[in-house]
Amino acid sequence: MVGYKLKDVLSENGTVSRGYAETDSAGQLIQLTELTKIIKKGEAIVSIEPDGARTLNPEAPVSMNCWGFLPEAFPVAEKMFTEFLDKNFSNASSEYYIALLVTGMIQQNLGTIHVIQGGNKWFGVTYKEDRQLVQNQIQSLVDEGQYPAELWK
Repeated sequence: MVGYKLKDVLSENGTVSRGYAETDSAGQLIQLTELTKIIKKGEAIVSIEPDGARTLNPEAPVSMNCWGFLPEAFPVAEKMFTEFLDKNFSNASSEYYIALLVTGMIQQNLGTIHVIQGGNKWFGVTYKEDRQLVQNQIQSLVDEGQYPAELWK
């Protein structure tokens, strides 16, 4: 899993969903929890949950869904996904998050997942209000020579 620091992957304009990782001292994933309403409140970053808000570690690695799996993982994923579909057949709004797969694999001792540090601060358009900020950040990268001005040439 490519992990980004939570503090670097937030929108200033609302909540975001991220896979919140717990790792051991060797960088191995212990558990991944999909949190669907993460927001910055003042200096704190919180997950809004049914039983209240939970303060999160801003340095914690989170998933931006950039993964590398060995081929052996796919039959396991297919089996777990089929089981999920069987259990959630009548729930049209259910989602099978990668967090369910990888945490299930870890809990069943079917493999290990190493978390590697991602790049710099992430930016993207989650809300329409993010657009101008993203345009400005891309232009800044172009001006600094870190990003090509003509991407498609």
